[in-house]
Amino acid sequence: MAVYGKGRKGRPIPQARALGQVFRSWHRAPIIEPSANHRRFEAIGAVFSHQLRFPIGKWINKRFRKTGKPAVVVEWGCRSGQAIDYLTHQYGDRIQAYGYSIQSHPEWEHNSRVKFIWNDPFKMLRYFKKGSVDLIYSRFGLFQFFPQMHGTRASDPVTANPSLAIDYIHRLGERLRVGGVLVTHVNDGLIGPLSLFNWKAAGFKFRLHGRFNYVNPRTRSANSVPPRITLERVA
Repeated sequence: MAVYGKGRKGRPIPQARALGQVFRSWHRAPIIEPSANHRRFEAIGAVFSHQLRFPIGKWINKRFRKTGKPAVVVEWGCRSGQAIDYLTHQYGDRIQAYGYSIQSHPEWEHNSRVKFIWNDPFKMLRYFKKGSVDLIYSRFGLFQFFPQMHGTRASDPVTANPSLAIDYIHRLGERLRVGGVLVTHVNDGLIGPLSLFNWKAAGFKFRLHGRFNYVNPRTRSANSVPPRITLERVA
């Protein structure tokens, strides 16, 4: 297990100190107990295909064949790390996996395949140099982070100025290598501002995919999935 915390840029915290910070974080935020019933990897794979609507497995294989190097993959909002851990099981040495969360989770202690980062969302950017990441994905993580994405906390300055959210997505995109992709859910309220931003001039190819309904293969319940965007760095 490698836990990256609130230390100097990109420097791993020694395990004893890292765990101490994980435990101390429980005093600052609600305790998140390990899940009593972990979803099977097959179910997690179905979540990728139905919720994220991005062929992540095919993309990783294609990227590996093209570069001959492991793809650096970052999950923004990884929580306990089940999804990013699924990718390490499926694709092994074809990826170098990182999980980021605003809050630490006890499950991280038992995962040696993923490097985890917990920090402020803006300070999180310092852990990755510009042009160093192949794939960043967020299944509802960014959707929940930006207040205007879910219509709460109207007094928040980000809500008053949606360009702050777009700027953050742009800064995440700058971490991508040429050919790298950022995939994330967004709220309907950001569709207009995101579409109007000149992504081409910034060196990205922008795609928007609308909201849709699907049946969860695990629970058989109907779900509404918010719009999704993909940013591909082309220059």
